[in-house]
Amino acid sequence: MVHVPYQNYDPILRFFNEAANDSFTEEIYVTLYRVADNSEIVNALMTAAKTEKVSVMVELKARFDEANIKWASRMKAAGVKLSIATKN
Repeated sequence: MVHVPYQNYDPILRFFNEAANDSFTEEIYVTLYRVADNSEIVNALMTAAKTEKVSVMVELKARFDEANIKWASRMKAAGVKLSIATKN
């Protein structure tokens, strides 16, 4: 677990970027709850989607986070296999 801004987030970003570009990575599964407007993680996932190895669950009704809807449609267009979660 990383406590931002007190700890450096670079190792997490490096992990996603390396997995996205590693030929030995078979699958990437991740759940996204709140996504930043300019998410480096989502950009890495969309890059990895070109190899058809990315599955993402997105919470579309995350509190105060309409950006997830925008990201979900961008990820789908990039070839990410999406599962959509909605709270009742």
